[in-house]
Amino acid sequence: MERVSPLDKAIANEYESIFWSGRESGSHSNQKSDGKQCEIEFFRLYLGEDDLLSATQESRSPSFNLPDLKCISKGLGQLLARLHWIVGINAIGIKYVLGGRYPTNFDKGNEDIQCYMLNFHQCEKWLDADPLRKLASGTTIESTNSSSSAVVQPNYSSKGPQLPVVAQTPPRLPSITPLDGILIGKHSEHNLNEALKRLAKLIFTQEPYHPRPRLGDLYRNFRKGYCQLVEHILYTSTLNNLKSNHKRDIKKAVNHFFNEYERLDKEKLQEAKGNHS
Repeated sequence: MERVSPLDKAIANEYESIFWSGRESGSHSNQKSDGKQCEIEFFRLYLGEDDLLSATQESRSPSFNLPDLKCISKGLGQLLARLHWIVGINAIGIKYVLGGRYPTNFDKGNEDIQCYMLNFHQCEKWLDADPLRKLASGTTIESTNSSSSAVVQPNYSSKGPQLPVVAQTPPRLPSITPLDGILIGKHSEHNLNEALKRLAKLIFTQEPYHPRPRLGDLYRNFRKGYCQLVEHILYTSTLNNLKSNHKRDIKKAVNHFFNEYERLDKEKLQEAKGNHS
């Protein structure tokens, strides 16, 4: 397990002068309860904050360069897609921070900042990648929701492996797509589209690390990064041989994820306007 390295002192001191200046000391004091001085060791990447653009513009510093926010948003979308579709976790409770960078044998001497992910203890598995790989190899999988699914079992005899025997499983709830068999845990109660809508709600109601649709370009880059990574998984990885209808279903489910994410954001904006009227 890797520890987060503290930010370089020059970076921390400069940001301290911005966020803990005299005019801000009333609400953002840099004194601990024991009277000792607080120090900035890392930044949380709250890319979903409404005032992100104005606050970032105000805090730009000529003494060092941070990555462009649009690039960070796109990278965050790619990262979330990896967590969802490769690792198979719902990414709940994960925190994204910018911290310092431990020196390595590969350093060029100008790498001052590195992104870290923290707090995986709340994450739950929602997808089992093994059945997905089996589908890509042409093997039929059993869906936990399927009405009558067939499991392929090898048939061995004294003459060696013969044609497979198909064993019928008991009837279950109706299935929308064969991909329902990749869902596990609480998500196995839903079809793939509903599972992705559930993921969107879980992500939206967490701390604002992920860009909200109201943020325009930042959100569009976040969505672009996520969709590009899914395309990469489907067409250039071990899932390249997945049937076209399965690929179509996965991309459709991704659209359900973002449609629900955007619906929740619109709903929250309307609620906020109602409270101020």
